[in-house]
Amino acid sequence: MLLRRLRSGCLAHDWLTPYPWRPSQVMPVPVRGAHRTLWRLTHRNGRSFSFRTRFYTAPASPRQSLHKHAEDSPGGVTPVRTARPHGGKDYSHDHDDADERQDEEQRDGRSRHLPKHTQNDLQVLCTSAQLICAEPDCGGTQRDCGAVRRKTAAQSLNRTIRRRTPDGCRTDGGKERAVDSRSAIERLAEELGSLYAAAGKPPLSAVARRAVTATSSQRLNTSSISEWLNGKSVPARQQELTLLVQALESWNDSSETLSTRSYRAGKSAHFERLRRAAQSEKREKHSSANSTLSRIPLSAALENPYALEVHKPIVVAGAPAGLPAYIPRTHDATLQSAVLSQKTQLIVLVGGSSTGKTRAAYEALKKLPSGWNFYHPLAPSKAEALISYLEGGGNLGKTVIWLNELQDYLTPTGLGERAAASLRVALSGSSETLFIGTMWPIYWRKIMAPSPSIEDHYGQARALLSGVAHRVDITPDFPASTLEEQARLDGRIRIAADLSGGRITQYLAAGPALLEFFKDSRDISPNAWAVLSAAMDWSAMSGSSTVAPEFLRSAAPGYLTDEEWGAAGEAWFADATDLLGQQLKGATSPLARLRSRKEHAGEYTYKLADYLIQHAQQERKKSPAPESYWRAVGKLDDGPDLSYYIIWAAEDRGKDALAAKLWEPRAECGDPVAIASLLRNPSVDPKMARQLLRQAMDDLDFSNPEEVGFMITQLQEVAHHEEWVGELAEEISKNISSLNTGPSFECAVILDVLEDFDFSHAVSEFSAQLAEEWVDSDSDDSSNTLFLIETLAHANSKQARDSSIVIARKFSASKERSIGDLAFLAAAMRQADSRFSQDILRRIEARASEVDVRDLLKLSPLTENLKSAELTRLAFDLLQKAAVAVEDLVVDSSYAPLEIIQSFQEAGLLDAAERLSARFSLEYDPGISGAAGHTVAKFMEVACPEHYLAYCRRMAVSGPILPLGDSERLVESLREIEGLADIYLRRVEDFLAAERI
Repeated sequence: MLLRRLRSGCLAHDWLTPYPWRPSQVMPVPVRGAHRTLWRLTHRNGRSFSFRTRFYTAPASPRQSLHKHAEDSPGGVTPVRTARPHGGKDYSHDHDDADERQDEEQRDGRSRHLPKHTQNDLQVLCTSAQLICAEPDCGGTQRDCGAVRRKTAAQSLNRTIRRRTPDGCRTDGGKERAVDSRSAIERLAEELGSLYAAAGKPPLSAVARRAVTATSSQRLNTSSISEWLNGKSVPARQQELTLLVQALESWNDSSETLSTRSYRAGKSAHFERLRRAAQSEKREKHSSANSTLSRIPLSAALENPYALEVHKPIVVAGAPAGLPAYIPRTHDATLQSAVLSQKTQLIVLVGGSSTGKTRAAYEALKKLPSGWNFYHPLAPSKAEALISYLEGGGNLGKTVIWLNELQDYLTPTGLGERAAASLRVALSGSSETLFIGTMWPIYWRKIMAPSPSIEDHYGQARALLSGVAHRVDITPDFPASTLEEQARLDGRIRIAADLSGGRITQYLAAGPALLEFFKDSRDISPNAWAVLSAAMDWSAMSGSSTVAPEFLRSAAPGYLTDEEWGAAGEAWFADATDLLGQQLKGATSPLARLRSRKEHAGEYTYKLADYLIQHAQQERKKSPAPESYWRAVGKLDDGPDLSYYIIWAAEDRGKDALAAKLWEPRAECGDPVAIASLLRNPSVDPKMARQLLRQAMDDLDFSNPEEVGFMITQLQEVAHHEEWVGELAEEISKNISSLNTGPSFECAVILDVLEDFDFSHAVSEFSAQLAEEWVDSDSDDSSNTLFLIETLAHANSKQARDSSIVIARKFSASKERSIGDLAFLAAAMRQADSRFSQDILRRIEARASEVDVRDLLKLSPLTENLKSAELTRLAFDLLQKAAVAVEDLVVDSSYAPLEIIQSFQEAGLLDAAERLSARFSLEYDPGISGAAGHTVAKFMEVACPEHYLAYCRRMAVSGPILPLGDSERLVESLREIEGLADIYLRRVEDFLAAERI
């Protein structure tokens, strides 16, 4: 079906539009709303080119659960019914005899245990106690009897709560009862879990949203709620616990009675006692862990490099024992200089998998003088151990804090931000403390990437890395003379130098051996190859390093031929995983089995080797996966394993029905990304998608700019839904007085849509509030503030333009800005504040020598903004420098080189335009672009026919297949050249056949 539509050229345009909030995606010409404003933000020149979009993330929403609704009726308790919001089977749950006996004991005060059903059943229980007097044999009036019953029920409940003491003993009349063997953390988690179950196990995102409505000063996130319910962490403040309890109880009958008021008063104190006991218990555990892993002399820590996570080397007969001799590289001088300064600092070594980061840090520490101590935060988790040590007053004087794999400390949900904040505080002290860590570039970029989402998960970590961290990049090349000398002495280095192709450290750490095993395993053990292939595809598409055994067992068979699958025995999966768990060259295993140390923690998981993760993300992200893989994806619950990335991967492959199934639970929770995706999905009933959108808009908190801005940006990306954006703008204008200020990006989006739909009074009111309350909260991502300034400066409202002047001046004075930011600021403020704009231009001219003309991603918007700010001469000078250095220009993006080519042509630098066109047609990898069709169309505008033809041939032979939605534009571009469209379509056919769509 898809191929017929591609060949006929009639594929729906709205479905083909590249999805906007995705990595490495580009959008077509500027359009109304967010595209237009983001276009101005990113390229800042107003020209009709596509641009790299920002990646929007949102908190993952758990699967929509069935809500329980208790109804009271005279004469007793009605069954609790559960109904699916959009149809489906209803289920009824009646109390059994045992439950009724327990309910009776609780009413009469005879039960010595906390109520089994907590608030939900207790609310029904207390209400039913009021109605017993309606029985025919009741001698009193309903009102009088009900009051007695309510008082009795309340007293019983309070007695039950008071009987449980913080130490777990239940007392009655001064006599000690049974001792609860559970820890305080377990008791707190169990009772919160009972509340959660009584509420019908609603989605955690819905719980967080309901908790927010209770107060505007405190926000709960889904990850924290999940950890509290599972006993992984404890609420740090009483207010957090109170919010959670109130949110869960709000699913029950909201009527306020004497019994419920009395119950809540006692219950609040009870939960606070549990929370404090749990916190005390956790501190004791951390203290115990820290005493076990307390500081040791640095010299003792350096005796065992493998304990510090230095990779074990390959095993070669006749080679020396232990680590190979260390061969210094260029980065070692920088690293050792920083270490020997002995000042308080955070040093981060950045490099790919197995490039020698940990070994370099280990060797640098050997240079420190005696007297230094060492601490490696590990238990109960890396982030928790670091937080406990830093916040618990751990000794920092003359101490090395070892933070290998720094992302494990900075990115865990709910803990990473706290760890980053603690590090920032520690680094501001005066003690001699050396924090030294390692990190892959992909994780550095992940943390440093701007996050205009509802929840910024890495704000503290981003400030840490950008503000105080000393980054040391690992250089790959070894000195030739030293390498030759060591190769003669150590057979491991000799083999690595001969066979690694320059990847010596990776070879020594068995990286190439892992790839070799993967390639050879098809012949050695097809079952192991299939399991490893499924794990690598999962890592590439989901971004996760761990995978559940159920998924692998379900996905792997599709990678085998019918004969291979027929020959697989009953124990095929166990045999395959046993083989994959064996170490290669004595260093690492392709697929390691991980098991939780907690009791009753469930089944184990598997972790893919780091080097294979890196290879999978580079080589397999756009490879076809068999049908069994996608069936296994379809079985996933909406939990932590089901990320946005895996659903987007299904969309990219044209699997609309599967994507709709995975999006629907999130859409039912009000997730704007899911709703917008369903509105675009051709397999979804538009009526149902619009109902979900209506429900989400009705539940929107119009005082929260992050939620409102996020909803706007998602709706603006859906074709033919302008009426919804207009309705949303009208609601915003009605509630403008209650709208709070927030992140610059969301505020700019709101202002832009209000301007588009002519709500000038709302624009003026919100602009005045922004000017008064704006602070430099986006210091690590100035583009958000520039977006806001530009939106205000181009508004029709005078108040908005005045506000742009106030914010622009604050922004300019707060810190030294880059030349690119200054150029955009000068262009944006040219009409609103010409004197200020001229001052900015003089600052730019004074710093013109700082511009690196080789970086086309920065050069292109810079020159266009300089022209807009009437600094054409400087723009031309920069283009002339770039023309001289054409051979050194970095051609690593799709649109920036094309824009520079056009700028060369406009400036009369035709020879430079010709040479850059030739380079682009031969050097740029067509597989990188997420919008190949748009790139081809733009290149046709600026390149000569010879270069254009060469590029189109490469695109037909090796251009990207995914996302399939971009295929129509590419096919239409290639149709103009005989035979190229057919070549590309045959590749699409092969891809679809491999996935067995």
